[in-house]
Amino acid sequence: MTRFLVCGGAGSVGSLFGQVFAPVGEVVAVDARPAGPRSVRGDVTRPAPDVRAEISAADVVLLALPEATCEAAVAAVAREMKPGALLADTCSVKETVTTLLADAADRHSLQACSVNPMFAPGLDPSGRPVAFVTVRSGSRVRLVEDLLVRAGMRLVPVTAVEHDRLTAVMQAATHASVLAFGRVLVHEDCDVEKLVRLAPPPHLTMLSLLARVVSGSPEVYWDIQAGNARADWARQALRDGLDHLSTVVVSGDRRGFADALAEINHKLGPRGPDLAARCARLFGRPESRVDPDEDDGRRNAG
Repeated sequence: MTRFLVCGGAGSVGSLFGQVFAPVGEVVAVDARPAGPRSVRGDVTRPAPDVRAEISAADVVLLALPEATCEAAVAAVAREMKPGALLADTCSVKETVTTLLADAADRHSLQACSVNPMFAPGLDPSGRPVAFVTVRSGSRVRLVEDLLVRAGMRLVPVTAVEHDRLTAVMQAATHASVLAFGRVLVHEDCDVEKLVRLAPPPHLTMLSLLARVVSGSPEVYWDIQAGNARADWARQALRDGLDHLSTVVVSGDRRGFADALAEINHKLGPRGPDLAARCARLFGRPESRVDPDEDDGRRNAG
C-alpha cells in the first residue's frame, strides 16, 4: 500500500489531494491545525521527530502549502525522505520551486513533480484542468498522474517556464482586469442594485467574477499577483492595451479600432469560433441573471 503524506493537509487544496490519494493508499496529513484521525501537528520547515518519522515512511510527499512556506520546506523535507520517493508541490508559481525540487531530487535520489489545479478546490474536479510539471520522472510520478486522471481531471503537461508565462496571462492579467473593473465601481460610486437590474450579459458576468474574487482569500490572489515574476509584465500589458484603446478612440481612428479587433481575432485563430459559441451559451442561460427582487430564501439557498 502506498503511503501519502500531505503537508498542509487540513487546507482546502491539501484536502482535495487527500481525497484523490485515498483510494489507493494511506493518507496522513501534517498541518499546524490538524483535523481528523490521521493528522499530525507540525511545521515541515522545521520538522519535529514525529513529523520526520512520517516523512521518512512516505512514498509520496505533497507540499500543499503557501509559496514561501513551500519553498522553505523543500530542503528540510527532502533530506528526511527515502530514496525513490516522490516529492511534489501545488504552488501557483513554478520556476523557483521546481529548481528547488530538482536540486533536492538530485541530492537525495528522489522523484519530483509540480502540479497546479487550475480551479478552486471546492469545485467538482471532474473535467477540470491541472497543470503538470515533471521534474524527475519515475513510477510514482506516473501514479500521481493516473490518480488525477481517475478523479476526472484533465492533465496539461507544461514546463515550469511555460506554466509561469501562461498563468501570468490566465490568472494575473485576468484577476487584475477584474479588480481594476471593481475600482471603476468604487470610484464612480455606482448603484450596484441598478447595475444588476440593467446589466447586459457581459457586465453581469464581470460583476459575478468580481464578486467571486473579492469574496475569496486575499492571500491566494496576492500570491498570484506578487509571486509570479511575469505578473507585473501582464499588468503593464493591460495598461498598454487601455492606452492604445484610448488613443484610437480619442483620435477618431475607426480603422485602427477595427484593425485592433481583427488582430486579436487572428490571434485566437481556430479557437475563436468555439470560444464565441461558449460565450453565447453562457449568456443564453436565464438562470445566469440575478434578480434582486427574488425572495431571500431562493437567493440564500446557493
